[in-house]
Amino acid sequence: MTSGDWVYLRNHTRKHKLDPKVTGTYEVLEADWRTYLIDQDGLPYRVSGDHAVPAGPVDPANQPMQPQVAIPDALQPGGSEFVFERFVDHTWDEEGVLWLLVRCFGYGPEGDTWQHSGRLPVAAVYR
Repeated sequence: MTSGDWVYLRNHTRKHKLDPKVTGTYEVLEADWRTYLIDQDGLPYRVSGDHAVPAGPVDPANQPMQPQVAIPDALQPGGSEFVFERFVDHTWDEEGVLWLLVRCFGYGPEGDTWQHSGRLPVAAVYR
């Protein structure tokens, strides 16, 4: 798969056998040999290649209308990438938004940073 292709994502949150096996379609913004950067609801989201299933050609009339997405530097090839190891603490701000104290792989407690929960993988935050 290459940029501009369309993919489905395997649904790893299925609870019942009648739940859909895949979600999507999502446009591939960028592809390397093991991951894909997709446009998920107007935000760039990097997924492993084994979670994506080719969607085949999508009729232009049926393509979801979504705004163009600017790809952050951290998601560009060769950009700095931080992989969270675990959540150390959490708090809620005045607006009811969850903030998590995140520890990244290869960093100690001095490198812990507060991150908005919306910028972290939903499944990890939920867990």
